[in-house]
Amino acid sequence: MFLFNRSLLSFVALVAMTLLWGCKDESTGPGNGTGGDVSDAYKELENQMYLMATSSIKSPSDLDQISFSKANQLYKDATSASPNNASANFGAGLSEILMIYADPNVNAMVKRWDSVSLGKSSSSSFLKFGIPSGTKDMAVPAQALASNMTKIVQAAVVNPPLIGEMQDLLRDHIIPHIEYALARFAVVESDAKFEFKISGKMQGDLHLDSLMLDNTEVYIMDGALLGLKAMVEQFLVYRFDLPVYTTQAEVQALQPNNTTFFYLASDGTTRSKSVLADVTGMIGKFKSAINFLKSETDDQSDDIIKIGQSGDRSISIEDIDTTLVYLDKALNSLTTPQSISLTNADADGNDYTIRVNIAQLYNNPPQNPKTAWFPAYSVDTSSSGAILWHWTNQTYASFTFPDPTFSGLFVEIRNETTGSTDMNENLKRILHIDEAFNK
Repeated sequence: MFLFNRSLLSFVALVAMTLLWGCKDESTGPGNGTGGDVSDAYKELENQMYLMATSSIKSPSDLDQISFSKANQLYKDATSASPNNASANFGAGLSEILMIYADPNVNAMVKRWDSVSLGKSSSSSFLKFGIPSGTKDMAVPAQALASNMTKIVQAAVVNPPLIGEMQDLLRDHIIPHIEYALARFAVVESDAKFEFKISGKMQGDLHLDSLMLDNTEVYIMDGALLGLKAMVEQFLVYRFDLPVYTTQAEVQALQPNNTTFFYLASDGTTRSKSVLADVTGMIGKFKSAINFLKSETDDQSDDIIKIGQSGDRSISIEDIDTTLVYLDKALNSLTTPQSISLTNADADGNDYTIRVNIAQLYNNPPQNPKTAWFPAYSVDTSSSGAILWHWTNQTYASFTFPDPTFSGLFVEIRNETTGSTDMNENLKRILHIDEAFNK
């Protein structure tokens, strides 16, 4: 398969899995709603989904034969004529996501990135700098990273997209599509009787019986979209601008006072708060999907997801209730401080309790994490061209974190053996930094 970032198309994968989830009785109609003719739009969507399901996709160029743009425009025309038409809004939202690749800017970026033969992980390896656990001028990254860095520099001759370019693409050409689809699904969710026929042709087999999609699946799609939006927003909180992919440029970017790489974007605080809101919203949508499913009273025989005993497309009520419990726990962890116990966590075998506040981390992103979170350091290169990371302070006492709370993420770090709540001391011991000075 081709080498480009499929996370941008993860929603498509979700839809595909939903559509291919078995088959049951035949139903009629492209969907329901109030006013507006969506017949032509439905036929066009059906044709393109059939093409997508039956085509052999081996490179980004193979996707050029599939286009949801016409269906999208037809559905948008229908929503303009009848803003409350649930079927028109659903089709407009679904096709909006499916047509993202047709955006000329997205299309060009995907093909540029696919032309760079860096392997599955090396393309982002220069971002995977771990935080060294000791001092004594430890080198970061290791030999494997240096090797990957060489590949990146060599690949620069084929003009791969820069990180900043990809951030701009996500901000200007991906987020708007996601937000439009979210707005359309919100209209659909207001119609409790909404149904949408998934024909056999849409499933890639003309002989398959149709399925009916209702708000259970719409809520799930909505939640998946919010999760995708959260991932994109997270990548946009900080700017990662590099002028070129060279070792020299990367060394300059990693300097503590650099204000273009790993530095809060002008709208970074707003986007960071959006991440938290999107994840919280995602959990809420999944809960809504479950609650809607539990409340359904009509014939469920041809529904994509239904309550029943184990079997084709059926989910037991016990599993549903268990899922709700864990969703509530996940939501609680995002909104209230949580305690984490660490056993035998340092060289002396002490136990620790850490209280964390995830929300605070997203509500209070530092402008420059390189100086706000990391002990004083410098970066340079070795004679072989490897990137070297040096800690400035070379004694245990002077080696401290400027903000051991990490912007409020850590509310308290308590040594349960000694009762100490010294954040810097306990954090250093948990990270085994003290052992580096005893070697």
